Amino acid sequence: MTKPLRINSPTLEPEDGEYLAQCQFALEPSLVKLLSIAEMAGWNRTHVVMAALTLCAELAELPEGPQALQ
Repeated sequence: MTKPLRINSPTLEPEDGEYLAQCQFALEPSLVKLLSIAEMAGWNRTHVVMAALTLCAELAELPEGPQALQ
């Protein structure tokens, strides 16, 4: 059984200059795992990354908050 992924919570305020770097550091393991899972399923790495970027761009246009994903 695989262990569930966990993303660390921020310790900085969004206005802090290091906030983005901390967010990237927190997300990286989960994104690497997602990429690996997609590749194991037979998807091409480049296309997985392009699809993820497209989805992220679309999600960035949604209103903020968890209810936006429902």
